[in-house]
Amino acid sequence: MNTLDLKQASTLLNMHPMTLRRLAANGQVPAARAGRAWIFIEDDLLNWIRSQYPAEARAAGSTGENPCPSTDVQKNPTPTTGVDSQVLTESRFDDLQARRAELMRSDSSDS
Repeated sequence: MNTLDLKQASTLLNMHPMTLRRLAANGQVPAARAGRAWIFIEDDLLNWIRSQYPAEARAAGSTGENPCPSTDVQKNPTPTTGVDSQVLTESRFDDLQARRAELMRSDSSDS
């Protein structure tokens, strides 16, 4: 069992020491006070980090799938970057404007 002080724990969690102190004081992070000092158990902090993952990511991690959605990239068969994206966006915008105009006309004719 490895214990950490506030500075070491904040480095492990990659957060500001004052933020960690506030979370610990509110009981949101596992910690104990010894006099004026905060003491953290490294394993408890690592488990706390894991508990912050979304439930789907925790479940995926246990099955060997990639729990991080940012690195689990799905290839899109039709590219929507560059000029194609601009054209697609303008086309969708025009469609939305036409629908809005139709709705406004039908609302005004109902009155």
